[in-house]
Formats: sequence, structure tokens, C-alpha cells
Amino acid sequence: MFGIRRSCAVLAAVAVLLSLAAGPTGALMVEIGLPDLAARSERIVMGTVTARECSWDEDGRMIVTRATLSISSVLKGQGKAKDSIVVRYLGGEVGEVGLRVSDQPDLREGSRALLFLRGLKGRDEFTPVGLAQGQHNITVDKASGREMVEPQACDVRRLPGKPAAGKAPNALYRVKRPLEELVRDIRRIVAAEERGKE
Repeated sequence: MFGIRRSCAVLAAVAVLLSLAAGPTGALMVEIGLPDLAARSERIVMGTVTARECSWDEDGRMIVTRATLSISSVLKGQGKAKDSIVVRYLGGEVGEVGLRVSDQPDLREGSRALLFLRGLKGRDEFTPVGLAQGQHNITVDKASGREMVEPQACDVRRLPGKPAAGKAPNALYRVKRPLEELVRDIRRIVAAEERGKE
């Protein structure tokens, strides 16, 4: 196991060096519009991270993080306030070994987030849709006291011929904005989905 962990540490270090050498275009994801992000989600929830545990995966090759989220509000799918769910994603720290993947979420204990989630097959766990694009961090503006939301930092690109984000009906607004505005947009999208099923 020690040999595997040491190898993983070396690989992680190499990956970091390669990403630095590649620059900002080294790891890019295709941008997912807000309606598509919502449509692909089984659950859309807001909540607070109450616990975070990192461990080696079942094969002992990669580090995974399991973050426990205490739900404060459900915008889509099952669940209710005060329920807890586990969100799993690649990366984290175990002992002296750390693994960071640029396109993965990063949920820290005590932080608040709005998450677009899908269930993991065979597990009682979820993972964000669109990787880091499925994580929107909630903060409070010190000047106004207003709750704000901002997408988790990640590099995204548009497919050829696609309009810029924020200029198309299918845009994922990758800017900091009032939480109430994003919640309003999500509720409208989810309501339209439900009407389409009738």
C-alpha cells in the first residue's frame, strides 16, 4: 500500500507540474448552460458542509473526498430541510499525500453551497453534475448583508458557434450574483420541466 501511495503522490505532483506548464487552457470543460445543468440533475439543493472526510478509493489508487451536506432548501428532487446527504468527488488529502483535480468540486467544512447533483450508481452518495460547474458557493456580502452565489472556479470553454455565457437563453451565468436571482431562475426552469411531463 505504501508503494501505491508513494506512486500516487508522484503522479499527482507530475499532474500539477503539467497543468502549470500547460497554462489556463491545460484542463478545460465544455460549458453547461443553466437549463441543461438543472435538467441533468436529480437533486438541486442548498446547504452547509458539516463534515469532510478524505480517503483512498477501493482500489487504493486515488484519493476521494466525502462531504456531508446538511440541507437547508430543496429546489429539485427528493429531500427536505435538515436532511443530510453525502457528496463524493475526486481529490483531497490523506496524511502527507494530496491530490487536487482542477475540474473537480471542492467543498470545505463550514462552507455553504448550492449544488446540482446526480446519484452515484450502487452508492447512497451523490456527485455534482458537470463536476465543478455543479458547485455554486454561497457567501454574504459584507456591505449589503445580501446572500451572494458564485460558481466554483474552473476553466470552461464554449463549443464552436455557441454564444458567450450570459448572452444566450441556455447560458450558465458564471459570475457572482445575488442568491435569490439564481434560485428564482432555477425554480422557473424546474417548473417548466414539470409542466413538460404533464
